[in-house]
Amino acid sequence: MKKLLLIICAMSLFNMGEAQVLGGYNLLDNLVSADHPDCDMADDDYVIGMPNDSIWVNIGTGQVMQGMFGSMWSNGAGDELLIETGFNHEEISIRLILADNSLSDPHTASMADWIDIEQVNWHFIFAGEFCTEGTGLSSHYIQTFDFEADFGLENTDLVKGIEITFLLPDVDADLAGVYITDASIPLDLTEKNQFDVSFYPNPIHDELIVRTDQLAGQYELQIVDLLGNRVHSQLVSDAQVNIDCSQWSEGLYLVRVGDQTYKIVKE
Repeated sequence: MKKLLLIICAMSLFNMGEAQVLGGYNLLDNLVSADHPDCDMADDDYVIGMPNDSIWVNIGTGQVMQGMFGSMWSNGAGDELLIETGFNHEEISIRLILADNSLSDPHTASMADWIDIEQVNWHFIFAGEFCTEGTGLSSHYIQTFDFEADFGLENTDLVKGIEITFLLPDVDADLAGVYITDASIPLDLTEKNQFDVSFYPNPIHDELIVRTDQLAGQYELQIVDLLGNRVHSQLVSDAQVNIDCSQWSEGLYLVRVGDQTYKIVKE
């Protein structure tokens, strides 16, 4: 029941469409932005989207790629992160990008841990001076990772992106995609607070109303955008707070109430 709830919430909140499966893992989210270190040709397609896009790119040793997911995720029970590659499945160093733009502990994905799955007729892009592209049948590998065991995250940490450094000398590595599995927990389903908090309307337009049904003393209310910019902050001792948000930009915001974080959308 819990897993079904996670899938339904993720699909409805983040408009991911129909869930996909890769190597037996249900995928909930993928990179929605990423910059290829040295190939402008790859910028529009570079490992963005779900596996059915079937695109892999070639990246030189020592180069660094950063990308952002479509939402934020926290530690659950099992491996929350899945990385997909083709042909050259080399060693990479991974750090997770957290909600406050800090980085997790690094973790190295070794060659021995890649799992070989079915071959794919890839659309591929080679890095380098000429950035050539083509299509062809190639091997296909995946590897999964745990937020807590591999990166040292706490259950309250929120993951919004990834940084990958390509390690092995004299060999170009490949990358096809980076995904969040259904072992992870969407932002709205993180730890329960000590009191009930409700927000309305959501999506918001000109005003956000925050109401606590069981207020016990004073709590801190902070609202930040996805870049970490604080748009509102106050200490609250009333059961209801009305916040003017008419000047906010449209998009996703994080509301931090005490030690709990929620998501709201401004339209």
